[in-house]
Amino acid sequence: MRRLQSATAALSSDSLRIAESAVSAFPSDPSILLLAALSALVAGKPDRALSFIKRVERRCESGKAITLLTALAMARQGHAARAMSLLEVNSSPP
Repeated sequence: MRRLQSATAALSSDSLRIAESAVSAFPSDPSILLLAALSALVAGKPDRALSFIKRVERRCESGKAITLLTALAMARQGHAARAMSLLEVNSSPP
């Protein structure tokens, strides 16, 4: 996990490959899946990021980090208005 965090923090071109290896080793770990989603975003692969995010959502409750990563992926796909709407809806008090 430290190697994945280091690669992601350094914006390494290997981060997605390392992330996918980590996901293979720990397929149900939400932290690994979120870091993999971030790695996919850094690598310019928003579709892959969303697939990791969906796996996290199936395993645990949604949270602010998941909402933000989803919005970032949507924006990278060219859906900035949908991304902003998602953030606005999720920032409203209950």
